[in-house]
Amino acid sequence: MNLKEKKFFLKNGYLIKENILNFTTCEKIKKILNKAILKESNFHNKFKKNKIFKDYGMVMVCPYYNSIFLEILKDEKLIKYINYLLGKESIVYAYTSSSMAPQKKNFSSRIHRDTKKFIKEFITNIGCTISLDD
Repeated sequence: MNLKEKKFFLKNGYLIKENILNFTTCEKIKKILNKAILKESNFHNKFKKNKIFKDYGMVMVCPYYNSIFLEILKDEKLIKYINYLLGKESIVYAYTSSSMAPQKKNFSSRIHRDTKKFIKEFITNIGCTISLDD
């Protein structure tokens, strides 16, 4: 993380980086996620008789479906930012995905708090969003 990025993050609380993953990897991940979304939806629909699964498009544990999600965590273009903010010994608390078609909603579109923890002047966790397409 360079000095300009550090200053921006500390001032604004976020940082946007482009081209962390290449196009081919993004396309591969999208195919894997589409299959995982169907499996997750089918699983939830078994238990929701006559109700629609309102969180369609969510995959709760991405690495369960393919090791490519673990490989992303090894990519220096991404992990260097996580390591800088949380340290090299940080742990992954959640690894989810959210896909939404235009004009649709799921859990990620509802206002929610990821954690109740707050320690002044200490970063306890970060959210990392990787956009696979527009």
